[in-house]
Amino acid sequence: HHTRKMSDSDPLNTLSGSMGLVGSVDGVFVLEKDKRTGQDAKLTIANRDTEGFCFRLRFEPENCKWLFVGNDGDIPEEKEGEGSTWMLAIVTALMNRNDNTWSGTPTELCDALQAIDPHSDLITPRTITKRLKGSIGLFKEKGIAVDFDRSRDSRAIIITRQTKQEPERDVVTT
Repeated sequence: HHTRKMSDSDPLNTLSGSMGLVGSVDGVFVLEKDKRTGQDAKLTIANRDTEGFCFRLRFEPENCKWLFVGNDGDIPEEKEGEGSTWMLAIVTALMNRNDNTWSGTPTELCDALQAIDPHSDLITPRTITKRLKGSIGLFKEKGIAVDFDRSRDSRAIIITRQTKQEPERDVVTT
């Protein structure tokens, strides 16, 4: 199918025709270029079985292929100018309260973060996974591992602070 000319902040609203089209399919991919003649684009994926994704892509005309540039997402990367650093701060505070490990559902994580910072109500259970995946590099630099366990019936997030281990030393006996 194709998109209409009028822009909208929600890429699914740009699909031409009635919204019955979007509601009747299992999944939708919308590719939006920043400029018609530009090489940069955003690919939004929405489907029934998983959470949505939004990726930044760049077209490589030499090879006629799209290259992955990074995650984009519907949630702004920055919250009041602090971005992923804010997310790291509240997750670190959570780790301090929970003996360096935490696991639970996205809803439980949102509740735990809101108990630490009331402004974290901007993060919903539906978007927390995207926010964590977007900040995973920063977490890794700070020694925090974020894992996702998804089964048919449940989703779990496991956050662990990596503790530095002492190097093993050779013991010499005489």
